[in-house]
Amino acid sequence: MKKNKEILSVRGVRRKSSAIIGNFGRGSKNEGCELKDFLLTCQKQMFDSRSHNTKCRESELPQSKFKRLELAISLCSSSSDSERCYSASVKAKSEAKLGVPRKPRVLLAACGCVAAVKFGLLCHCFIEWADIRAVVTQSSLRFIDRASIPNGVFVYYDEYEWYSWKRMDIELLEWADIMVIAPLSAHTLAKIAGGYCDNLLTGTVRGWDPRKKPIFVAPSMNPFMWKNPSTEKHCKKCIDELGISLIPPISQRSGEGEYSTGAMAEPSDISRNVMISYSKFQKKNVGGV
Repeated sequence: MKKNKEILSVRGVRRKSSAIIGNFGRGSKNEGCELKDFLLTCQKQMFDSRSHNTKCRESELPQSKFKRLELAISLCSSSSDSERCYSASVKAKSEAKLGVPRKPRVLLAACGCVAAVKFGLLCHCFIEWADIRAVVTQSSLRFIDRASIPNGVFVYYDEYEWYSWKRMDIELLEWADIMVIAPLSAHTLAKIAGGYCDNLLTGTVRGWDPRKKPIFVAPSMNPFMWKNPSTEKHCKKCIDELGISLIPPISQRSGEGEYSTGAMAEPSDISRNVMISYSKFQKKNVGGV
């Protein structure tokens, strides 16, 4: 029973999972199975505890405890993907040294706004002509349906830096040829313009060099935010000083029948715009992949 209590804590789940994940690549062949068995045990114990305490008062068994545990288990489960991603990165670097032809590598990113519900569709549009990985903010997870993301696409968020690789932003900077932030919220736009790097997405942007590799943003916000002078100032700084390419929002008809600008461009149009622009960028600066 004492062992169960130790496992049924957020700290216990994270500590044990991190210890298992930390062994990846050190010669053992059973880390993946060990992590999977451990997390299945956690889920079973949590289910048994919830069933046993169904009739308890809320003060005796706060729901937040189970929500925290479910989140910790989910994050630790997804962290096991880092081993596969690390292998893919090593393979990509080896192929680059050998000059093996490849598709462009696109790092897609999403911020926390309603347009993030289209992020899965955006991934499907880009995967037709590029290898993609995704970076999302914590708030965007409220809108993104993980099942809509194509199979084999790695999706990263801040927890990866804490529970798997310590310098994920550097790994992504070395891997990607192009970065596309769609949707870009007004909040993240302001942070990029101000030089803030308080999460994995903004940290990656801060380290990006648009002179060597292009970066595109597709803003999404309500019409009043888009028309605000602060938004114009932030966009101007991103374009003129930081070298970021803007894919402007489009006009949509509101419930009152009026057309207003602020909605993110359609995923297919974003993909086509980036593909054409990158082709021109290559001819001008690189001369081929």
